[in-house]
Amino acid sequence: MAALRPHAAYLLGFTPQLLGIFFNGLLILERTKRVAEGTLADRITWYLEDWVPSRGPDVVQNVHLCEALLAEVGRETGEPPQSIDAFYEWSERVNRATYAAAKETFEAAIDPTEKAQLFRVRLAQDLGQQLGDVLHTTNLASLVQALLHEAPGHEALTEQAVRFGEAQKQIIKQLEKVLTYTVGYDDIQAEVNRLLAIVRTAPDAAAAADHALVAVQLGELPGTIDVGRVEKLFMSAS
Repeated sequence: MAALRPHAAYLLGFTPQLLGIFFNGLLILERTKRVAEGTLADRITWYLEDWVPSRGPDVVQNVHLCEALLAEVGRETGEPPQSIDAFYEWSERVNRATYAAAKETFEAAIDPTEKAQLFRVRLAQDLGQQLGDVLHTTNLASLVQALLHEAPGHEALTEQAVRFGEAQKQIIKQLEKVLTYTVGYDDIQAEVNRLLAIVRTAPDAAAAADHALVAVQLGELPGTIDVGRVEKLFMSAS
């Protein structure tokens, strides 16, 4: 059985979070549509008819990517998700299988130097999840702010925006925590500090005004983050 590679671990941490943008975005749209009227209803219909289907091929491709990467280390993801509930179960299986494979790879090493190098595999999954969480929260918060522009004060959407605002704070705390256990991995620390600087200055996902502007600014954040820079941390060690 092959050992889990750092790049594979990173992708397995990152990809389920990326897929969550589609499934959780769909959940927000479907729940809001049930009681939506006027321009809000029109906007939701547009998203459901155009925005969501355009992501279909990416969803299938990323599910297959996770299946292939875990198959390399003799693990399975189970049935591909066909619904929102099934996605949550599938995502949890991918996380558990990846963590177990990373732990197994780490514990198989005896030499201290090799162990230090293989700990990077576990860090790869962790940082992949953290970056995925940033994109997940940012994209969905942008969606909610765009909907609030059509219906300011909408109770359910406002509550959802507040939850994303809290998620922003938790992301900052978690990234700060990453710095405490990556001492000695200077390249990782540099990227985490860069991410922290970006997230700390991001628009408030819970903003109660200027919804259109906040939606645009949050939507532009992924380009500012430069996902490829983080991924490269683990590609050379694959």
